[in-house]
Parts: sequence; structure tokens; C-alpha cells
Amino acid sequence: MKQEMNTLVQRVRSGYGLKLVVIGLLLVAFIAPLAMVGQIINDRAFRSESARNEVIESWGGLAGLSGPYLLVPVSRTEWQRDENGDPIQRTVTRTVILFPETLHVEIDAATEIRSRGIFSVPVFAADTVVTGAFDRARVAERLPEWTVHWGEVEIGLNVQRLKGLQGITESVADGRPVAFEPSGDLGVQWGEAITAALPLTGPEGTPAAGATTVDFRIALRMNGGGSISVMPVGRQTEVTIRSDWPSPSFFGSSLPAEREYSEEGFTARWNVSYLSRSLPALVILREGDPGNAYTDPFGVQLFQPDNPYARNERSFKYAWLFLIVPFLTFFLFEVIRKRRIHVVQYLLAGSADVVFYLLLLSISEQLVFMAAYLIAAGAITLLLTAYGTTVLRGMREGLLLGAMIGLGYGYLAIVLQSEDYALLLGSVGLFAVLASVMYLTRNIAWFGNDEPEAA
Repeated sequence: MKQEMNTLVQRVRSGYGLKLVVIGLLLVAFIAPLAMVGQIINDRAFRSESARNEVIESWGGLAGLSGPYLLVPVSRTEWQRDENGDPIQRTVTRTVILFPETLHVEIDAATEIRSRGIFSVPVFAADTVVTGAFDRARVAERLPEWTVHWGEVEIGLNVQRLKGLQGITESVADGRPVAFEPSGDLGVQWGEAITAALPLTGPEGTPAAGATTVDFRIALRMNGGGSISVMPVGRQTEVTIRSDWPSPSFFGSSLPAEREYSEEGFTARWNVSYLSRSLPALVILREGDPGNAYTDPFGVQLFQPDNPYARNERSFKYAWLFLIVPFLTFFLFEVIRKRRIHVVQYLLAGSADVVFYLLLLSISEQLVFMAAYLIAAGAITLLLTAYGTTVLRGMREGLLLGAMIGLGYGYLAIVLQSEDYALLLGSVGLFAVLASVMYLTRNIAWFGNDEPEAA
């Protein structure tokens, strides 16, 4: 038994088994430093997002628009029972939210870059014009037994954040100017509301001049950042958003029917029918209900394509692969070229990969990501090439090590650029590495000098 154990130990030592065990332990030891690097990336991304939100909030917040709509009081007399159970007549009042028949929204957003420390955030000033018309006949059609108090009608408009509303340059409804005032969240359950009195009383309380159409035109200016959104409250909603920002990202319940891109900006147009939304043309609010009308908005986000933190997180997913590459290269030199390499030298070569991700993160905060990637990858490749020349005792060996490291970084750059095909390219790359290792080690006697017994 003792002789068999000695034979096994001798085979492990002579067959590089011990070195493989040590390399495995080194890889396990790198779990902690890699986890720390990942935490640093996450912390910087969180700090960037916090700075972005602070800038957007101080500039006016997220920009959004919902409305306009009419708040129409209605009432009727109903028989009810009092506390004693006796029948009694009571007047019941309700508020009806009437949405437009047609709604046209034109938004022109001029962007600029604001900074908080090293973080840059796009913000905008949006000139918005809202036009359309209400059909008053829908109230009588829907509520024939109710009395409509046209003289107490209000017109309302919701914006996502009132602090971003810089002013209303024009507000005309039913052919006359109206003066808006803040009124909380009354009417629509989204954003913050402004309302204005719009009495529509005609002779004896009937609709004025017998007209059923109420036209409106509202022009306002909003500051904001991050995104612009619109809630399609019209029976037929048409929205056009223009901006000089070159990288839009559309979101929400509807995508634009038409879109145009150029280096000078974009133009997007939506055409939304009431059949494709979850909001009726008329909503009746119960007594005490501040407003529950809502449908999913849509809009555009000012996308920053060269976000360094998202790309750093993607590249960090391949950290283990690039940690294995120098280890595997050193081990192959030990096996094939009979170069003895110390464990400390393995450790230093692996540490270079950890430093690569720190370099990439710090430089990408100052430069565009691919420039930062080339600088960090080039620095680590040159470092390992020079180190390998000494450790492997030969210029040729050092250049070969540097070529393998550089090839790996170059392949990762291609993977990061081809987001849609990242999984495919990564899988093919791993297969190529495995096939190369199997080919280079096909004739190695892993049990030392002993040849396997013939079958």
C-alpha cells in the first residue's frame, strides 16, 4: 500500500498534476480581488446614475405630458333612504373627465450637456404645442339623465413634473384665453395637474351657440432630462417629437409609425387610435375620487450609447477567461518547452488581468470606451510581453505570450462591439481555445514517463 502511494505521488509530481492543483488554487484565490473589482464597477455605475438623476432633477425632472381634458360637473336627483329607512330625494354630483376627439402634440427639444463632476448628462428645453378639439355631445349621449353644469367646466392639463414647466406662452380654448393654475393631481392619475376655468354656458344653461366642438391650442415650454413622454388621451392622437439628439431610444405603449435619423438629430411621429389604448373617451369620477384615468404613455429616451459602465460590466463577464489565458500559456510553456515557472510568477501574471479592468474603468470615465479599451489592453499586453520575455527566457517566447494576450483582448473587443452576436462569438472563441489546447497537448504523457499499457 505504501509503495502504491509513493508511486502515485511520484506520478503526480512528474506528470504536472501538482502544478495543475496549484494553478486551480490560484484561480480560487482570485475570486476575492475579482469580486472587489466587480463591486467597484457597480459602485461607479451607481454614482454615475445618482449624479445623472441629480442633474435631471435640478433641471426639471423627467418631462411628460397628458391632456388636455375637460372636467365637467354633472348632477341628478335620486331617491335614497335616510338613517331611519325613509325614502328621501338627494342630489348626486359627479365629475366627468372628457378627453379630446383629436389631439395633436408637437415637441421640439433642444439638448445640451450638463456635468456633475466627471459625469455628463443630456438635458433639454422643449417647446411644445398642443392642439385639438373636444366633442361636448358625448357627455349628453353617455349621461342623458344627468344635468350638465356647463358653466362650471374646467380644462386640465397634466405634466410629469411641474418644476420643469417654464411657462405657458399661449392658452386658448373655445376661442378665448384661459389662465391655468396648479391643482395637484386632479383628473388624470399621472403627473401633476394645472387647470383653468372654462365656462361653456349658453342660453338657459345649454351649450353656447349650439356648438358641440371646443377647440383648444396650448403652447408651453418644458425643461427636463432623460426622457420625453406623452399619454395618448385623444380619441385620435398624433404626436411628433423632434430633437437635435442623435441617439434616441423609443419606449412605451406605442412605437413611432415614422422615424428619421441623422447626425443633426431625429424626428419621430406617432399615430395612435383610441382602440389601441385602455382609456375610454369619457370617465365618470365617483364622489371624492381625485382622478383615476390612466393609460400607458410612450416617448423617447435620450440614450447615451457610449455608457462606460454598461460596457465595463459586459467586459468584466469575461474576466475569468482572461485570467486563465496567461495561466494556461505559462503552463503550456512548462509542459512543451520545459520552462520552469514559479507560482509567484503565475500570481503576478494573473494580477495583470485584474489591473486591466481597473485601468479600463478609470480611463473610460475620461475617454470614449473603445479608446480606453485600446489603452488598457495595450498596456497590459506590453507588460506581459516584457515580463514573459524574462520569465520564459527568450524574446520569442515573450512575443508569443504577448500575441496570445493581445489576440484575446482583440477578440473581446469584437465581442463587445457586436452585442447581438456576443454569445455566438464568445462560444466560438471558447471552442477555438479548447481545440488549440487539446491539439498542443495531444502527445503529452500526463502520467510522467510511464507509457500506458497496451490493450
